[in-house]
Amino acid sequence: MTFDDLATGGATLVIPADWHTGRGAFGGLAAGAALRAIAAQASGTARSFQCTFLAPPVGAQQIRVASIRAGTQVSFWSADLLDERGRVTVHATATFGAARTAPGSARWAPPQVPSAPPPPLHPPAPIGPGAPPFTQHVQFVPSLGGLFVGTGAARFGGWTRLAAPTTPDAALVVALLDAWPPAALAAQAGPPTRGQAAATVTLEVHFVADPAALGGDGWGFVEVVGVTNDDGYSSQDSNLWSRSGALLARSRQLVAML
Repeated sequence: MTFDDLATGGATLVIPADWHTGRGAFGGLAAGAALRAIAAQASGTARSFQCTFLAPPVGAQQIRVASIRAGTQVSFWSADLLDERGRVTVHATATFGAARTAPGSARWAPPQVPSAPPPPLHPPAPIGPGAPPFTQHVQFVPSLGGLFVGTGAARFGGWTRLAAPTTPDAALVVALLDAWPPAALAAQAGPPTRGQAAATVTLEVHFVADPAALGGDGWGFVEVVGVTNDDGYSSQDSNLWSRSGALLARSRQLVAML
């Protein structure tokens, strides 16, 4: 099943095993389903999104959406994923807002997309054995830095898209930002060993431009930068650009090393 088949904006998410990573669902799918459920009720444009992963979501999840507060231009929402015993596995909040005019306010040049060849005309080869199951639904073209080469550098990324055509919305943006390996693992020499893993604790995304720019062939460029790795927790920042070089979103993740 595709991302659009699963994250429908409805009140239920049933997670197949092929969308797992580790003991539960790929975080980008769970978070994207929560955001789409909010977007189905909210008006305006998604401006920010925060997601906390309390437990690995598996099987059937109910999505409970609540309006926290709504003003004339900005509204605040929450969404919880609940397992079959009614326990919260994922808690998300989102801010939606209408466009504003701010005469005289300063503007800055956004970060520029790293220089890289364009994505290939034909789908890239799968990642290979040992990769999390969900990666069969994602296409990666590493174009920045190196993965598992042992340099200790934690800046990497490249062209990314879901393998099946997907609605270009804020939920897709969240999924692409979460798809690459955690920086603390990617910077080590060789792929993770048996029993070595990492799990996102919190994910925050700020949306900068219209996700519709991911339409067409679906490619976006993701840059991941490791910031800290101490006490068993790693912090990383990511950027997502459209194929035309427009910055679409920025994110920050806290990752627990398992």
